Amino acid sequence: MNDYGPNQTYTQVITSSIPNDRLEVNFLDFSLADGDTLWIYNGDNTNAPLIGI
Repeated sequence: MNDYGPNQTYTQVITSSIPNDRLEVNFLDFSLADGDTLWIYNGDNTNAPLIGI
């Protein structure tokens, strides 16, 4: 992911090519600036159930 500007919302969708398959995401390096938030949803859009903040 590239840098983003102030007050910008960025959405990244990660899906499997196999229907109903599970994904595992491992963060090797992760940094958020003050005021930034990472939300993780169990689905292909932000209407899906929230599973992590």
